[in-house]
Amino acid sequence: MTVHGENFVARLLHGLPTETYSWFAHPPLLNCTTSFGTPHFVILSPMFGALVLELRTWSTITKVTTNSVQVQHPDGSFSTEVYPLNLAREYARCLSERAKERYLAMYSNHKRADMRFPCSYAAALPNLDRGDIEKWQSVGLWEHERILTRQELNPVRFERLVRNMAAAGDVSAVLDEDIIHVMRGVLDPTLIVRDAAGMDVGTLTNEQAKLMRESSIRIKPDELKDVLENLPAEAVEAADNYNVRLVRGVAGSGKSLVLARRAQHLAETYPDQRLLVLAYNRDLVEDLQRRIPNAPQLEIFAFDDLCAHILGDRWCPPIDPQVWLEQNPNTARLMQQNGFTADFAAEEIAWRKEMNIYNGEKYMIVDREGRVRSLSKGKRSIINVLFDQYVEACRRGDWVDQSDLVSMSIDALSHTHALYRAYDNVLIDEAQDFAPSWITLVKRLIKPGGNLFLCDDPTQSLFRAFSWRRRGVDVVGHARTLRVPFRNTRQIAQAAFSLVYADETLARSNDIPKPDMESYPLRSNDKPLLANCQDPVREARLVEQYVRQFISSGIPADSIAVLCHRPWIVRRWSYLRKEGVYVKSFNEMKGLEFTVVIIPQLQSLFEQDSSLTDISFVSEMRRRVFTAMTRAREILIMTYVDTLPGELNPILPYVRQELTRVERRRA
Repeated sequence: MTVHGENFVARLLHGLPTETYSWFAHPPLLNCTTSFGTPHFVILSPMFGALVLELRTWSTITKVTTNSVQVQHPDGSFSTEVYPLNLAREYARCLSERAKERYLAMYSNHKRADMRFPCSYAAALPNLDRGDIEKWQSVGLWEHERILTRQELNPVRFERLVRNMAAAGDVSAVLDEDIIHVMRGVLDPTLIVRDAAGMDVGTLTNEQAKLMRESSIRIKPDELKDVLENLPAEAVEAADNYNVRLVRGVAGSGKSLVLARRAQHLAETYPDQRLLVLAYNRDLVEDLQRRIPNAPQLEIFAFDDLCAHILGDRWCPPIDPQVWLEQNPNTARLMQQNGFTADFAAEEIAWRKEMNIYNGEKYMIVDREGRVRSLSKGKRSIINVLFDQYVEACRRGDWVDQSDLVSMSIDALSHTHALYRAYDNVLIDEAQDFAPSWITLVKRLIKPGGNLFLCDDPTQSLFRAFSWRRRGVDVVGHARTLRVPFRNTRQIAQAAFSLVYADETLARSNDIPKPDMESYPLRSNDKPLLANCQDPVREARLVEQYVRQFISSGIPADSIAVLCHRPWIVRRWSYLRKEGVYVKSFNEMKGLEFTVVIIPQLQSLFEQDSSLTDISFVSEMRRRVFTAMTRAREILIMTYVDTLPGELNPILPYVRQELTRVERRRA
């Protein structure tokens, strides 16, 4: 009885244990081409390396030589075919050579150059019996134990035979994960991760690859349309008529990479669908634009720019509440008298507007989500005064801030707006920073039955503390978690996550994903440097010295970042931007990565009136430092003047400490 060749063998491969085996159908093989195309299947396992499996659906063989096979077809015709084991052997040789080349290029600094890449080979002939092959083996024309016939190709025997054939290769030990990932990239070049210069720097994990290639599922749009047309407008807005996928991951786990690759995959696979990619800040948008090739149906926006696009002529530049609070003499004096920082007061104003709490009495009693300890009534009464003065100033000056523009954009997205229900797929990076009103706006952009793809990491939530329930998105059962922080070296990851482990609020949260530093071969380098400077002048000199040293060593200036937690610190080192160095605040670094990161002025990180220094404030500042630390791929330098805040002591076992000896500049 004749069986269907490829589907038959593919079903057997699907039956192999996924924790031990992975397999590839028609893998393109990086930089390895032959006149015969690609191999039918390659099976990969840490137990034996790779096994190339060539498939032939022949039913009658009339002649065999060392290089060819004469086959009779069902219609009576004959043809001469290439001997499948020769071809499988050639594929195996090519795979081994390409794997070694890639391995040496990626790990030449700290891996063995003589590492072997075992690749074996075999042929599957599902329409032939064992007896049809043995008569040729008896005269030495078929390699023994490298042919799988009808008798061997069954679920009971298949795995054992695959393992035995692979064992004939050169295997001395179980392969480590870095070799497996190298081979996966050779087998499927679309899994290769490249840096901004196009250099091969790694391979997507299995989990990342699955998320990248998930189908664009639709909720029967025609049926859904009929239902929605019979509902009132407010019911349509409230209906969850879209598909959700939440990708939650630790810092450096490749969430942005997955999102970019998924957007590219959707653009290529569904050219008739309209796609929208959103991010919090413009720097991240620019990074995503570099990662995602242009596609006519794909748009990439920072959220603020999306609002401007929606509002058109109605848009106007927003004011910054923090700047207004600092520059207004009355509010600046009131904040100083009560130990408020402008960013703290601005955060409370934004939260109140997001929650639509304009009534002062209501604010005095409402549960302030996102804070472990509630503000005292006295502190809330001061916030009421600041809030009222700010709102009145905006009314008199006819000003709007970001919160107002979001509300205006939601109102503008009526049924007649060109962007209402315009997108089949909306993908959001750093979604933990999208407030409920932002998500309300996003929902109005998605077509009925469309898809919402979210990437978040609650550990890095610098701006918001809203649950997905509060945002109106049901993610239960729709979330996947990436736990490997492979962006960073192991030493940087250990130092950064020590702050999370030591923080009472972060450590006990069920939403905070726990990192996995064991299942993937993280790169290794020196421990991060923690420099104690005698005074601010020597600290400034030290930072400048390191920047120039790195540039001289060949590191591009735009791969070096000085990340600062206060605007005045940004201004101190802003002159380095002339050389191309990234110098910005913590608020603008989300989703980005750099070869070198320098974080200065740690001693001022927790400076605030003691009455406001509660658990939530400490947790927030640790979270910001953690996010800044995890922007570094290879080198992390942190500096402080005089005394390191006790809240950062958890990092001490994971850093190199140094007392700077940089000389002060002479006048």
